[in-house]
Amino acid sequence: MKNELKLASPFTLKDGFTLKNRLIKSALSEGLAHTDGRPSKELIQLYQTWSQSGVGVLIMGNVMIDSRVIGEPSNVIIENEKDKGLGIFKTRRLRES
Repeated sequence: MKNELKLASPFTLKDGFTLKNRLIKSALSEGLAHTDGRPSKELIQLYQTWSQSGVGVLIMGNVMIDSRVIGEPSNVIIENEKDKGLGIFKTRRLRES
């Protein structure tokens, strides 16, 4: 019981940012991006669902920074200035959900 209460309690990081709890969703390779590396509606929906689950931290999955060397098909790819705008927009949409 004592450990359960600790997991649910807020935790303040050294930089002063406080997490609402100590639960973390680690990075996964979801494999839900479009073939060109853009996040799909399904991937955005998945992160929106996780963001509403009450977990304290969501760590994004396997994001590629070089389309010539990808971990597996359907990974998100953000490798140049054009992709950065898309990535920032999509990340902001997820964060606001």
